[in-house]
Amino acid sequence: LILACCFFILNDTFSQINNDSIKLILSTDTHDTNKINALVAWDNLIYKTNPYLDKQINVAIVDICNKHIGNFFFDRANSAALLVLGNNSSNKGNWKLAVDYYLKSLNLAENLNDSIIISRLYNNISIVYKNESNLVKAKEYLKKSIQIKICK
Repeated sequence: LILACCFFILNDTFSQINNDSIKLILSTDTHDTNKINALVAWDNLIYKTNPYLDKQINVAIVDICNKHIGNFFFDRANSAALLVLGNNSSNKGNWKLAVDYYLKSLNLAENLNDSIIISRLYNNISIVYKNESNLVKAKEYLKKSIQIKICK
């Protein structure tokens, strides 16, 4: 019981430190490319252990990237962040929001001609529609995903 209490206290402390660190990165670096690289690296470290911070980081990535629409680096980072936000929403059972994020990511991935991400997104959208019991749409997106994987 004591260990459990210590874990929750430390976890809350680290979450606050992490939030402060995000703010520091966003406020001190003048180059958006550096901010994206730092946020992506940080997200790669915490995404499994802190879904709340994972969401915050990816929202920050999307916000920065949306200032640079049409730039390959930022569009790719934006697509990846939207995919993560879709996964987070799907994991929480928020199917509509998940599909919204996935479709935004899909639009960017198609413009980038990123067949791997496109296939993954089709698959994820298929899973969401399956979870909603919309088997017609689930099958449609699953076929699209498989077709891309077969062609590659």
